[in-house]
Amino acid sequence: MRNTLTGGGQEPAPYLRRECEWQQQRHSSIKVVVGNMDRMVKFSVRIHQGGYDYRTLRRIWMDADRLGYYSATLYDLLNVPTLECWTTLSALAAETSRVRLTPLVLANTYRHPSVFAKMASTLDVISGGRVEVGIGAGGSRSDHRASGL
Repeated sequence: MRNTLTGGGQEPAPYLRRECEWQQQRHSSIKVVVGNMDRMVKFSVRIHQGGYDYRTLRRIWMDADRLGYYSATLYDLLNVPTLECWTTLSALAAETSRVRLTPLVLANTYRHPSVFAKMASTLDVISGGRVEVGIGAGGSRSDHRASGL
């Protein structure tokens, strides 16, 4: 069995560069009109961190930050062999300066509401207001059972 904490992810940086170049070339056509307001479409790098070690995730997030992506995501599952979402987001916040930190989606049953609020607000302050939170039931029934919930 492959250890998903120590690597196995594919090299994403060239794809991110090509995608960002494409977006820049078509920048004027990527607009959404809502009522009387023009809004730019924002692009995110969606990462399921399973199969990536921290060094690779760091490189992906730093590339996303440098290339101007709006946000990057990690998932929040306890019963999988992968880096934990909040701890990894905290480390990546220190490595980046613009990209928004987006856990996709936080399982509300994994953490007491007051602990969750403190974690989210602390990371938001440390990151300079870059945390965006999605919250939901998260995980599967088997994930909750295996985690003792």
